[in-house]
Amino acid sequence: MAEAAEGAADLKPNFFAHGKARRFSPKSLYLFSTTNPIRKRIVWLIEWKYFDRFILMLIIANSIVLALTDYSSVLPDGTLSMSSWRNQVVEETEIYFTTLFAAECSLKIIAMGFFVDIGSYLRDGWNIMDFVVVMTGVLTTVPGMPNVSAFRTVRVLRPLRSLTVVPGMRLLVTSLLRSIPALLNVVALLLFVFAIFGILGIQIWQGLLHARCRMTPYPIQRVGGGVEGCEDPRSESCAAVVADPSKWEKCHAVPEPWNPETPWTTPVDCFWPVDDTDVFVCSMSGGGAHECRSDRWCGSNYDINGQPRFSNAGQDKATFVRDLNWGYTNFDNMFAALLTIFQMITMEGWTDVMYQVQDAHNAVVSAVYFIFLILFGSFFLLNLTLAVIWDNFSMGSKEADDEAEAAADEARREAEAAEDEAGADVAVPIADGGEGSEAGEAAGGEDGEGDRANEPCITRLVKHPGFSTFVVVLIVANTVVLAWDHHPMDDTLSNNLEIVNFVLTILFTIEMILKLWGLGAKEYARDAFNLFDAFIVTVSLVEMIVLPPNFLSADPQEGGGGGG
Repeated sequence: MAEAAEGAADLKPNFFAHGKARRFSPKSLYLFSTTNPIRKRIVWLIEWKYFDRFILMLIIANSIVLALTDYSSVLPDGTLSMSSWRNQVVEETEIYFTTLFAAECSLKIIAMGFFVDIGSYLRDGWNIMDFVVVMTGVLTTVPGMPNVSAFRTVRVLRPLRSLTVVPGMRLLVTSLLRSIPALLNVVALLLFVFAIFGILGIQIWQGLLHARCRMTPYPIQRVGGGVEGCEDPRSESCAAVVADPSKWEKCHAVPEPWNPETPWTTPVDCFWPVDDTDVFVCSMSGGGAHECRSDRWCGSNYDINGQPRFSNAGQDKATFVRDLNWGYTNFDNMFAALLTIFQMITMEGWTDVMYQVQDAHNAVVSAVYFIFLILFGSFFLLNLTLAVIWDNFSMGSKEADDEAEAAADEARREAEAAEDEAGADVAVPIADGGEGSEAGEAAGGEDGEGDRANEPCITRLVKHPGFSTFVVVLIVANTVVLAWDHHPMDDTLSNNLEIVNFVLTILFTIEMILKLWGLGAKEYARDAFNLFDAFIVTVSLVEMIVLPPNFLSADPQEGGGGGG
């Protein structure tokens, strides 16, 4: 028990500044005790909110200056050339920023202690990062320091120091880091889903996404049939070959009888001209959504076993087109399947991939596959990732709030204890639920009912739930009137809607006047929605004055719109 009490005493805050309780080293640098007036002043300074804001402004200014660096102007040894004014600005301001950051680091070390005790400067991981960045900046200013350019590269980390100054950014980064263990579980589940859908996709669509509509029923010779230079399927000489069936010279490797699904043992120097006017994948099995026209034939540059038919550069040209994602979308192997699935769950062009697969084989099976992949992969697993991060962020926010509340309570207790010891005759704030609140309850009743009883009747009216309900009914009615407007519209209906709209405008005006009267202008203006309502009502009244309704004007116009 004694050891536990002693440990608790060691963790007790020993500095109080600006309403914050802090636990720092009892004796900083073995020189400055907790009662040292210099250290007290420094603690007061570093805990001052404007000190952090000043450091943040320095970091922003230094980041802007570093962004000015002109890397196009360098010397032969790779260092920056001072012939560029931008590099001159960076170089000349470096000493000032380094000095200010070093001064900040020194003040914090004096205030907190360096390393030995709990609460010291280097006991915080964020301060370690700050210390490394500042020290490397200091080393660059030392004359004769070798490899100065290597140290200067650490300057790019200076913008990261803003994480230590802005509590919200620190909380975000901490939440992300704390989320990593839970995110690993999500990643494992995601990989499991990838594997299942990848294996399933390979079994269904392996080798089917290379099929294109061909201009000949079988592969033909690259050179032959009396036509030389037919090397590119898009060349004019190839067009001449394709246009004249008499010049179709069947590739010597084409087996007899020919079938597009016949195994092809050895790649040969032939080609199978593609119909460039048809950029879709075709269905070789006949079960897909896209069939070639009567004078075209569906075929692939790969055989049924995935072996390439051709040994030339045109082997992959059939699918190397923009509309087919340059040939990357396929389920030929696990890597290609995982890449396709990854593109799908990001929902970037996923419908194009789905349509491509539907063109190749069984549109119904493809639709079911991709719908389940999107529902489970995109909508569930990716949102589960966000949920994990949000849960850790909420937990971190709650811990930060609890720590701040505990520190404030501790500071208040210490202040009260100090006042009691000094015998100071000062007013102590009454805590929530103290005697002051009890007296208020006795005078005003539970939940302030007595105060409401003394309010003017107009105030009680506008605060009554029934008043808000009535206003909501008016808003719904006004929405119906506005939605009823159409073209062309009967004159009678138009006039009736205009009358209803006029009445609703008057009622909204009365509501605004009652709220201003009952709540007062100051209380009314505190609610942004009240200001928005007042703006809408004012605009409606101005419109009514400038363009009076037809039933109020001396010369009614026909065909006016209702609900305006």
